[in-house]
Amino acid sequence: MDLPTNYISEFKEYALQLAEAFKVGIVISKPTGGIVLQVGYDSHPIENVRNVDLHIEGGVNFNLEISSTAHVSETALNAIEKSLNFCLNDLYQRYRIERYEMFLDTAADWFWESDPDNRFVYLSGKVEDVLGLRPAQIIGHTRREIHGRQHDLSTPQWQAHLKQLERHEPYCDFETRWVRPDGGIRHISLSGQPIWTQKGEFAGYRGTGLDITGKKQAQIDFQNLVEGSIQGICIHRHWEFVFVNPALVKMCGYDSAQEFLAVGSVEKMIAPYERERLYEYRLAKERGEQIDTHHVADYLTKSGEVITLESINSLIEWKGQKAILSTVIDVTQQKKAGQKLQEHRDQLQMLVDERTQDLMKSEQRFRNVAEAASDWFWETDENHKVTFISERFYELFDLTHEEVLGNSRLEIVENQMKIPDVSQVWSQHLESLNHHKPFSIRYWVRGRRADRVCIEIKGKPLFDDGGVFKGYIGAGSDVTQEVETQEALRLAVKEAESANSAKSDFLSNMSHELRTPLNAILGFAQLLENNGQANMTERQLMQLKHIRLGGEHLLELVNEILDLSKIEAGKLTIIAEDVDLKNLIDMCLPYASAFSEKYNVKIEDRSVDGLPLIWADALRAKQALLNLLSNAAKYNQANGTVWIDTMETSDGFVRVTIRDNGIGIRESDKEKIFQPFQRAAGQDGVIEGTGIGLVLTKKLLEEMGGRIGFESNYGEGSAFWLDFPQSVTPEKSNAPPDQMQQVDGRSVCAPQTHYTMLYVEDNPSNLSLMAGIVDCIPNLRMVSAHTAEIGLTMLQAQKPDLVLMDINLPGMDGFQAVREIRALEKVKDLPVFAISADALSDTISKGQDAGFDRYLTKPINLPHFMSILDEVLK
Repeated sequence: MDLPTNYISEFKEYALQLAEAFKVGIVISKPTGGIVLQVGYDSHPIENVRNVDLHIEGGVNFNLEISSTAHVSETALNAIEKSLNFCLNDLYQRYRIERYEMFLDTAADWFWESDPDNRFVYLSGKVEDVLGLRPAQIIGHTRREIHGRQHDLSTPQWQAHLKQLERHEPYCDFETRWVRPDGGIRHISLSGQPIWTQKGEFAGYRGTGLDITGKKQAQIDFQNLVEGSIQGICIHRHWEFVFVNPALVKMCGYDSAQEFLAVGSVEKMIAPYERERLYEYRLAKERGEQIDTHHVADYLTKSGEVITLESINSLIEWKGQKAILSTVIDVTQQKKAGQKLQEHRDQLQMLVDERTQDLMKSEQRFRNVAEAASDWFWETDENHKVTFISERFYELFDLTHEEVLGNSRLEIVENQMKIPDVSQVWSQHLESLNHHKPFSIRYWVRGRRADRVCIEIKGKPLFDDGGVFKGYIGAGSDVTQEVETQEALRLAVKEAESANSAKSDFLSNMSHELRTPLNAILGFAQLLENNGQANMTERQLMQLKHIRLGGEHLLELVNEILDLSKIEAGKLTIIAEDVDLKNLIDMCLPYASAFSEKYNVKIEDRSVDGLPLIWADALRAKQALLNLLSNAAKYNQANGTVWIDTMETSDGFVRVTIRDNGIGIRESDKEKIFQPFQRAAGQDGVIEGTGIGLVLTKKLLEEMGGRIGFESNYGEGSAFWLDFPQSVTPEKSNAPPDQMQQVDGRSVCAPQTHYTMLYVEDNPSNLSLMAGIVDCIPNLRMVSAHTAEIGLTMLQAQKPDLVLMDINLPGMDGFQAVREIRALEKVKDLPVFAISADALSDTISKGQDAGFDRYLTKPINLPHFMSILDEVLK
């Protein structure tokens, strides 16, 4: 019915009510065919059928069919027909009004109506958005009252407008400024048409209002830009000026824009000898030919002085008509400078001509010098035939003058010198020769004393005064040794890169292969220690502790090797800050106690407070201290002692010394102390370790700008010291020793709500370990998948609260899997953690870039893992 759905539904409801009230069937169809509406048709037996046309105002017609029994009167049928016709016309009229109002809302910002006294009686649209006043604040007031609060209505602009209102005249685009109650400025445009009664009496105005703030601001910006420009700007149509800015007025010597525009035509300002040239340009422009928009010409100022102006011209629309916009700069001084430069050039040319004769006399001298040079020199004519080549060339190659002179280089190379195929090199060379370009070419030939000689030929084209090509002049060099050296260097670099890549691959594989079983060893050991107190004997718990300590030691060795490789590769990140050495030592004491118990030694801390702060990476400094404490305990004697002392040095360092009364170091072993894989006391495997702890410690200190050294007497003990650079902060630390003390223990993960965790892992031991960890956590359920593809399917079906993802998976790896998750709209914000045995920094960075929220390395640190779960599942 060409009506919106709500109107059609309303009409159907009305027709159904009529059908049920009068017990009739109603069918409405289009004259072109097709039923529009059918109600009550099957509810009553058909005895009479009445067909009529429904005429809708506006030209829309429908066929109406009313079926009824004999009991329905003619009066009732007439009433049904009239009711349907009235309802349909009313709906169409309402729809037209609704569409009209929608069209009006898009035509202007607001509409208004005033009475004969010019008081507003109606406002609609966006008036409040623009003016900041509600319609109720405006209705009942005149324009004089509303705008008189902000404007002086005695100005010519307002007086003319108010007189229009008094004369009941239509007006269009009356522009004024409006200040909103919030201080905002709006530029508005008002239009109005008078309303007249049938008797010709004035009944008020109807009109529109538009917010033209953007347009007005653009005009202001354009005016400011043009008037503030240091370049001249003018607009002309058919060579008649219509606009000029102050810069061009001043440039041409006029007092005002009005005086400039009074000149009228561009032609009157052009120097007489330039008019014919610019007139031809104008005719070509009018013919639509493609011409240069950049021009330099002489013009006359107001006083008749000649100035040279450079202009860039473009076609624009100005006040509804096409015009030319010219941007102009004064290049008079540049032109004068160019003329002087040309005079100097002419003088120089005379000097050049005079010197040419002298140079010709020197040519033979030059040839003699060329003969004595280590390289050779050559010349060719316009046909690329050799006209001269120095004797050095004949010393290198077994050729005669007759075989070289008069031949081209290509003929010499192909026929006499028998070089290997260099078609690509020569094709590029011939391209340069054909276009008379400078060139440089290298190729291999057979020499007098060697089977292969690499030569480099450089050439420069020669042209006469008229620009005609006259040939080439150039030089040649034997670069065999240079090329062979570069090739050897390239191969060496390639081998080094290959070795470095192999080393990185080895470290990555070693890290993964060792950390994977360590994950099961340390993970199950931690689980048993935390949960097996009541079910295990003291002996079993001690054995379990040895398993855990052995696994932690192996992990420490793996980490040391990886740290050393990072330092050597320049990839270890050092984050230096102000650190209190006393607090740092206090943080190491709990670990030192473990060394003391393991090796049956005594630790005495004699470090002092009040020392200057050190400038170091706290984590790496702690690692260095623990390495020395571990060695002091490891290489000590039973019931021995380890002393910790601190002091400030005279050269700006703070020193910590770790002294022991152990076995000491032989004199012959001292030079090996800081070499990789050399044992500190030469025990040859009696004492556990890799022999890289001190190497790593030395490199860490040097990375932080510090120093390391030692003193040792074999059989009496050793003293190792670390020097840390003092901080630039002058204050000394008075912080209590326990300020940086780590708190022992672990966070207990106990979520209050039921959660589900998806673990994607193909290693059965790791799955079993994670299942054991989850069994200790109430309200947490784990589901697992052994491939990323299955994991993605389960993810969308189960909708877990957390995903743990291994990296090395069969098929799709963990990096691709997390990218797939981040691309799924419903689960893209789900926490996804990587859990992998690959602990290299490059792999960790790759995981963060792929989209993992965290990257956890195996073996799992159970307390740390519990604290992370506690944080995520709150």
